[in-house]
Amino acid sequence: MISIGYSFADDFGKELLEKFDSFNYRDRKWIINVDPFPNENALAYYTKNRVCIVKTSFQDFFKRYRAWEIANHEILIKKRGLGFSNSKESKLSMPQKLLIDLDGVVKQLNTRTKDRFIKDADYYKGEEPNFDLITRGVDVIKTKYIKEFRLQILKTLENGTSTFLPIFFIVGDFGIGKSTFTLRLIYELEKIEELDLVAFEIINFNRVRKEFIIELIKHCTSKNIIFYCDEVEVESYFKALLEIQRELSIEQFHDFNVFFIVPIRENILEKHKLNRTIPKAIQLKISGHLESEEIDDLLEKLKKSALITFRDVAERNEIKNRIQSLYGSDSFVALMQIITSGKHEADLISAYTELSKDAQSAFLYTALLHKHKLLMPASWLRQNTSMDWDEFTEKVIKAEGKGLLIQEDIRSTGTQPDLYFRTKHPLIAAKLGWTGFFLGFFIPIEIPELVLLYYGVISPIFIILVVL
Repeated sequence: MISIGYSFADDFGKELLEKFDSFNYRDRKWIINVDPFPNENALAYYTKNRVCIVKTSFQDFFKRYRAWEIANHEILIKKRGLGFSNSKESKLSMPQKLLIDLDGVVKQLNTRTKDRFIKDADYYKGEEPNFDLITRGVDVIKTKYIKEFRLQILKTLENGTSTFLPIFFIVGDFGIGKSTFTLRLIYELEKIEELDLVAFEIINFNRVRKEFIIELIKHCTSKNIIFYCDEVEVESYFKALLEIQRELSIEQFHDFNVFFIVPIRENILEKHKLNRTIPKAIQLKISGHLESEEIDDLLEKLKKSALITFRDVAERNEIKNRIQSLYGSDSFVALMQIITSGKHEADLISAYTELSKDAQSAFLYTALLHKHKLLMPASWLRQNTSMDWDEFTEKVIKAEGKGLLIQEDIRSTGTQPDLYFRTKHPLIAAKLGWTGFFLGFFIPIEIPELVLLYYGVISPIFIILVVL
């Protein structure tokens, strides 16, 4: 606390000090009082009340304070290695205060990024990726999607007439590598010299301020500026993202493009869209399906990471055939089955627990049936939801359950239903069937009870009671 030329000797000053200390407002810290002409006879009073007198002019005090602040900032910047560079990785001239304000809030994504080192094996076990991992080439590159999305982004920027800055949402199912792919996409965009592109990641939505971002943008010299935002499945972070989009759009930047690239689970994005309109949102959908050459690359990298072993091409092809035939060439299912010590099952349970109660019930019951390669009749779901069917369709099937509850239209005769649902793979259903929580208990439902359930002989509630 700093005061300017106040003696604290009058009744108000004394009461003020007593009030401050009674509530411990200053935590017994000293008050700095700048006074060029202090009362020498009151020094004992000042010491008793923890008031430090600085005998100097106000102008000289703030001049010296500014010099101290600059020196302190220089030490912090050097110690923490703070700074930003242009697309050619030449250092940009930035205000010291801005670098301090952005520390721990925004970081640049390029080959000079100082990231935590992630072991190859830990990444394939389910560790969240970072940019260093991409520059080391640890990931399996989905070339088809890279080319397709890069073209879509460039086309959107060339034809940009909207007053809102675009947000490119990289959407897909849980656990398929959306964050990894998005970082790879940014890395590939940065390699195009004529784009003159720099990228930043917003890493702390709780501390980010529009003023920081605007000043950062104005000190950049590039033609294209990307902001990468992860973990926006969290409602508060998603709101913060849209707020930043709105505030930056008001600035109406000219002569350069500013845009966002954001990985997010498709069902969570649909849930967010139920209550709000997202301006200039472009959805780019990625699949977890692995092409033949991508499976080969994956197996070589898993072997290099000592997560799998094979002695020759024949043994490698045996694993590859299993991925293609049993796991549907799905990256998440393959890693979950091949790497037994990974975090993939935990990711599955996390995705399940983040659903609403109605979506959890629908997904769990559908999964329990699909575990045995049976489809869930729509009529059964209709009977076992607390919502009316239209609301359930809108909020669960089209939003929260998107990508989780997959619709199947089957031709039928007579009174048999023709609309069914399934999960994306029976193995995911099997994992969830044994580890999914319902009323705080495990629910292992075996084939005899399941068949009865499927044919409507007994109810699912009865099965739960019997099992418990």
